[in-house]
Amino acid sequence: MIRRWKYFFQNLQLKNKVLLIFSVAGIFPLLLLTIFSLVIIQYFTLQTERNKNEDNLLSAYQQLNATLSSYEDALAFLVNNDQLDRELSLKDPTNYDQYNLYIYTIVPLFNSITALQPDIQNITLYTTLDVYNHGEFVRKIEKDDITRFFTFDKKTSTEYFYDKPNDRMYLYSQLFSRNSKEKHVIVFDIDPNTLFGNISPISEESYTLSIQDRYGRDLFYRTQKPDDRSNQLFPKLLAALYPGDDRYQKTLSNGWVVQFRRPLATMYHGTLLLILFATSLLLLSLLLVFVAIWSLNKTVVSPLQTLSKEMGTIDEQDFLKHQLTYEAKDEIGQLYHEFNQMLSTIHTLIDDVYQGEINQKKHELRALQAQINPHFFYNSLSLINNKAVMIGNQEISEMAQLLSTFYRLSLNNGKNRLSVKQELDLTIAYAQIQLKMHRDSFDLVTEIDEQIYSYEIMNLLIQPFVENAIFHGIDHIEDERRGRLLLKGYATAHSIYIEVSDNGAGMDSEQIATILKSQQGEHYGIYNIQQRMALYYGTRGSIAYHSQIGVGTKVIIRLPKIMTE
Repeated sequence: MIRRWKYFFQNLQLKNKVLLIFSVAGIFPLLLLTIFSLVIIQYFTLQTERNKNEDNLLSAYQQLNATLSSYEDALAFLVNNDQLDRELSLKDPTNYDQYNLYIYTIVPLFNSITALQPDIQNITLYTTLDVYNHGEFVRKIEKDDITRFFTFDKKTSTEYFYDKPNDRMYLYSQLFSRNSKEKHVIVFDIDPNTLFGNISPISEESYTLSIQDRYGRDLFYRTQKPDDRSNQLFPKLLAALYPGDDRYQKTLSNGWVVQFRRPLATMYHGTLLLILFATSLLLLSLLLVFVAIWSLNKTVVSPLQTLSKEMGTIDEQDFLKHQLTYEAKDEIGQLYHEFNQMLSTIHTLIDDVYQGEINQKKHELRALQAQINPHFFYNSLSLINNKAVMIGNQEISEMAQLLSTFYRLSLNNGKNRLSVKQELDLTIAYAQIQLKMHRDSFDLVTEIDEQIYSYEIMNLLIQPFVENAIFHGIDHIEDERRGRLLLKGYATAHSIYIEVSDNGAGMDSEQIATILKSQQGEHYGIYNIQQRMALYYGTRGSIAYHSQIGVGTKVIIRLPKIMTE
């Protein structure tokens, strides 16, 4: 799949590549960023709206809970009043006792509560004592009074009862006397309109606030009418896109459920404006991107297409005379200028190639000539070896064999390429000849990786460096050190390395520069090798010198891996 896309992309025209790159690098990320930003912003916007709705619900809940708590605290105060408890413990109270109960206990207590809680319409004590009714303050429990709807238990907990037909709210609690088995109930009569009317408006947005008792009966219902925006386009569109309400509810300790509902359309109003703004910004950005693509095609792609077309029309007859014009001085103008310059120098480059081939032949010929003068010895070496064997002179025999090996490999049947093994055998033979000529005054050490033997190398490439190491290095040792010549060969992933090291006199940077640049004299061989390597290997081959005065010299020859045919 990747190869197919790569092939498809490589074969696209440049203008289509530009469009594809801009789409992938500009348009798609812009779309993704816009969508991602809208999702994130919408999430936090809606979260803010939901938090606001929860705060509105909490506000209504706290207002109602505070009012009911004050009622319950007042009722608890009466239920737990010790004086009232003692007065109600009388058995068969006389008229005088009842009078004292009404005038000095019940009426003052109840009036004090209503004075503090004006929302409470009446406070009535319903009792089974054999007493007379006293206005709205004391009533004897009868079958048809309001207590028939109450639920009694053995606790003094506060209970609520909603008389829906009469639209009245009652809070009641049973009062237990220590010394009386009679039933006593204190009842608060509250107007629901007064109770729920104390709940202040909690939002300027459209909303619905409702309160239900534990049995699901509606106690209160308020609807905030939508403002004038309901007749506008956006709210209508939102209402169609987002029907329904967002609902929140909390339950009071008495089982009442406070519910807050808000239309989803009002919550998404700010989000829709944000989406419209982001969409407009996205369209503007896309327009700018397409303008940039058009400008790039106009200023870059079209000139390059023109250049490509003109290059295709140039033939062998007029390529030196063909000149292209481009007015701008940018990089495209430089490209036109360089192309014209290239056309004007092609002829010179062709001459340079021909001249380079001629120079290569000259260098190879001079390298051969440098070794071919003593060629007449080659036919006599075998005779010398035989005579030396006959007279028992081993040293002469070894010298004759080394000379035979050296000249046989160096002449190489007139070829200028041989294997690395042959070149190393040639070089070692030369070094051993020099070792005998120097009366074994230095050590010859070889460290060769046999894996490099089968690769191809130029003829007589290593021998000149060995010669320099002996005559310009080891022969100039002035202390008591014994000379040491190291010949090392190894390979890496892409190259072959030959190192020639000595512990001779060493050189400074100026001497190294002289060796590398000298075109005549005793160091001409090194310069000749550099020229041959440049012609044959190009930049893939190199020579590096590392030397220190009084320590020695190391030459590192790097060659590409070329298998012998």
